[in-house]
Amino acid sequence: MFELKDINVIRIGLQPTENISSESGEVVGGPFHPSFRQLVESKVYGLILNEFFDNNKTSGRDIEIKIDKREVSNLVGQGKVNIKDIRDKYDLRKVKINGSNIDKESFFIIDENKEYEINRDKYIRQILV
Repeated sequence: MFELKDINVIRIGLQPTENISSESGEVVGGPFHPSFRQLVESKVYGLILNEFFDNNKTSGRDIEIKIDKREVSNLVGQGKVNIKDIRDKYDLRKVKINGSNIDKESFFIIDENKEYEINRDKYIRQILV
């Protein structure tokens, strides 16, 4: 939602310290996770991927996703959750991730016949509005 208003979010969640960790016992409730931001970013990519595949019929079962190399782990998700999800849900055989030096605002889904540019902001607006 902040991205829709061009507000740069510099931190999500609590900074883990000696006193604030899941093992310390100091955190008694709430959404604490040392990688909370990565979980949120991964969920956003998961929503974008599902929105894309719900509305586009790719021509093959093998696809490549080309994305900025700093965003690969966010796209894939912890435990490869996003890749497993689209592979199962959309009957894909192979999903290859290609981390490159490209603009963070977009990534590309490439199947056997076509390359689709996915603009993060456009898809976030589509999903949230």
